[in-house]
Amino acid sequence: MSAKSIVLSKRLAAIAAFVTSGHRVCDIGCDHSAVVISLLRAGISPAAIVIDIHPGPLAIARQRIAEHDLTDQVDVRLGDGLCVYDTDEAETVIITGMGGRLIWSILAADFTKTKAIKELILGPQAEVAELRRCLRWYGFTIIDEVMVEENGKYYPLLKLSPYRESSNSDISEGDDPHLYKWEAELYIDSDRCFDTDDSEDIDALTLADRYGAVLIEKRERVWLQYLRYELAQTKDIIAKILSNECYLSDETKSNDSSSEITAVINSNSGRYYLADEKQKKVATLEAKVKEIQRLLAEPQTMKGEVKS
Repeated sequence: MSAKSIVLSKRLAAIAAFVTSGHRVCDIGCDHSAVVISLLRAGISPAAIVIDIHPGPLAIARQRIAEHDLTDQVDVRLGDGLCVYDTDEAETVIITGMGGRLIWSILAADFTKTKAIKELILGPQAEVAELRRCLRWYGFTIIDEVMVEENGKYYPLLKLSPYRESSNSDISEGDDPHLYKWEAELYIDSDRCFDTDDSEDIDALTLADRYGAVLIEKRERVWLQYLRYELAQTKDIIAKILSNECYLSDETKSNDSSSEITAVINSNSGRYYLADEKQKKVATLEAKVKEIQRLLAEPQTMKGEVKS
């Protein structure tokens, strides 16, 4: 069977570029297996495992693998993350295309397996700061990170070195795999992610969790472009709040019935804005603006050295 050509998107190409040559690969949430096929065809990886919890994408992956005559090199598995993976079956594990909370739940579901992985490549599409913080807390080191822009969206990709024991690594057998420190002091609520105090007082580790220590140091064009995008978006939100065009969610409204609703009802969104939350929200966003402006203006913005 003649192999069809395969072209990777910018994001998938960046994922493949992170894989160390000679490593066997396990791609969790493989979708259509494009990354694995590319790695095998290029001779970067000698063998691979692809895992997905959904039968549909996995069937497409199996078909595409067969079209490239790679069936003997790829083990296709239906299952939930590391549950269908055995320790040391691959040197590199890839988990991308999902939120940070889900990525962490996959890693925490069997921490014994996770600690044995030599190279982790993660691509969170949400809850990025929270994931960086959990990884740092539990002894993982981000050794490289890139920001990829594709179709107007920005995707951070993280490459992690092997696990090292941390004084905070208190995960034990029998613990709830989905809640390790995420819901407690490590969770960064979206409305509390940016301090309302002078942003110059933000510590180096907090800044690194929010924007990536490696990205801050490298200051690559796409990351700076991302910061400018975030700055514009944040300023726009502030303007909409001040003009009563932007409202808190219905959930927030229902959870704070004691607050007087004084703002106008927006006929498009059908949402309300709680007047006593307005000042706090604007102050939080203004602190974020100052923080991003400082990152854009100064190569060295963190107080002290960021240590993993």
